[in-house]
Amino acid sequence: MRSVLKLKAAVWLAITLCGATVGMAQDVNARAAEDIKAFFSKFEEADKLFDQKKFAEAAPALAASHELYLRAERRDSEIGRLNMSIAPGKFLALRHYGYGFGSNASLNEAPTGNIEGSAAGLHAAMTHMWQDAAILGGADKFPLAGAFSDPSLVEMSEENLNTVVRTLYGPVSIFKLPVPDNEWRDVVLWSRRARLIMEFALQKYPEWKTGTREWSQDNNKLQHTGNEALEDVKAKLAEAETEYAKLASDFKKAAP
Repeated sequence: MRSVLKLKAAVWLAITLCGATVGMAQDVNARAAEDIKAFFSKFEEADKLFDQKKFAEAAPALAASHELYLRAERRDSEIGRLNMSIAPGKFLALRHYGYGFGSNASLNEAPTGNIEGSAAGLHAAMTHMWQDAAILGGADKFPLAGAFSDPSLVEMSEENLNTVVRTLYGPVSIFKLPVPDNEWRDVVLWSRRARLIMEFALQKYPEWKTGTREWSQDNNKLQHTGNEALEDVKAKLAEAETEYAKLASDFKKAAP
């Protein structure tokens, strides 16, 4: 019993250090808990750098966080199932750009403002931030984030960047505004991230601005220029942020 209590204390310490709490459904390896502690801490450090737009510094920090998570998972294959809740005011970049809240969401945001999910869910969100930080920081290679927990590193080539832009703009392209109230947040978060990468891509490859692209999933606009796609994102984001702000304000007024 004493050793089990030590394991639980180790995990609690790991998460509270980065402004989160955790509920544990099973015992975990003590050294895996220490690796998870380091994973959360390094991810929080990287998130702050990303929020400050220090992408070249954030990318290696995110890569290190990724390795710490994999290390923990090798020690205890169940470590990713730990339930966690991140307090408001923490992980500002993750919140602003919606990492973990895409079409295949791995995290949820409670009405209290807490981000809730699992350690594996937070790691999945981290891999997407790592991808973007590597791209924006001008790295030679970046992780192609997606379905795998250990994404492949690919060359920073025109083809690979085009794939990322198409993946990000595709879901935004099919939004038809206005949307139901519960979808405004999706429009905001997905558009912010799409805009971030699209603006970088159009600067890196200026010919994309007026050249024909095929990033859209809208059957009526399958071909377009890069500038047209970016303007579509900006217009949707401007309307969605206004609408989402109204909803947030109404929610606060209605709260007891």
